[in-house]
Amino acid sequence: VRMTVDASLLKSPPPNAAATNIQIESQFHIQNSVLRGCTLRNTQWALGVVLYTGKETKVAMNTKPTPSKLSTLDKLLNRALIVLMCGLFVLTVVSDALAIWWRGHFFYLPANVTNGSV
Repeated sequence: VRMTVDASLLKSPPPNAAATNIQIESQFHIQNSVLRGCTLRNTQWALGVVLYTGKETKVAMNTKPTPSKLSTLDKLLNRALIVLMCGLFVLTVVSDALAIWWRGHFFYLPANVTNGSV
């Protein structure tokens, strides 16, 4: 696969499965390249080619996951809220199951009793 630069136009053939060796006819040096995370300023336009260099490069290895903006108390309260909601769900399911069991075993007792009357 051959890529050519003609004035301000970058030409390349369409991608295919046999493209294993890419030859670029241009002058790409470290002086005219921009690394990941850099910002271009005071320029109206830019022509770029994306190059994948792998995960073992210095820039890729120095990237860290963003730190959490929650405090330790927020994290603790979130976990406590989840535990309480799960406990409430379990209590609801158990009480419903016991209510169904109660109505099945004690069918002779009235289900709706209000103010002591049947």
